[in-house]
Amino acid sequence: MPARSKRFDVRPVLASGMLLGVGTVLTFASFTDTETAATVFSTGTVDLELEYGKTLGTWTTLEMKNAKPGDVSYAPLVVSNVGSLDFTYGMATTALGDDNLAAAMKVTIVSGATGCDADGFPSGTPVLGESPLGTAVLSNRALAAAPDAATKETLCFKVELPSDTDDALQHKKANVYFLFTATQAA
Repeated sequence: MPARSKRFDVRPVLASGMLLGVGTVLTFASFTDTETAATVFSTGTVDLELEYGKTLGTWTTLEMKNAKPGDVSYAPLVVSNVGSLDFTYGMATTALGDDNLAAAMKVTIVSGATGCDADGFPSGTPVLGESPLGTAVLSNRALAAAPDAATKETLCFKVELPSDTDDALQHKKANVYFLFTATQAA
């Protein structure tokens, strides 16, 4: 009998090697890297502050007691933006007590006067408001925020009981409230 040559079939070995190779490729380690981006979200503040001569919340430097026709009172009021956002502010008054007295008294408001008295008022400064005391209004006064300190505007108020005030207003009293409102600027 002739000697048979042993022929080895390499196909199954190659096929298994390919499978083994594929498996081996999938098990190799890979280098990786990650990064994270972080940020903070916060809201700003609108914070209006008033500085004025006061005793127990009453603006004592502006008040008039025992007034007679022709009397005048002057007083400064500092409006400050102590928040982190620019704002516009306005002011409105409301009177309790004798509405006729509040309507008869006249208020004039200026900004940037050289002094808040008879000598420094209004000294060429534009008048911001002039009206009966009980219906005084200021609007759209811009006040920017400052990063490290409050920004301020000094207003000077002049209130007078006109010299032609009627006798019917004797022995009357009106409590006047100045309401300031700040609104975030657009």
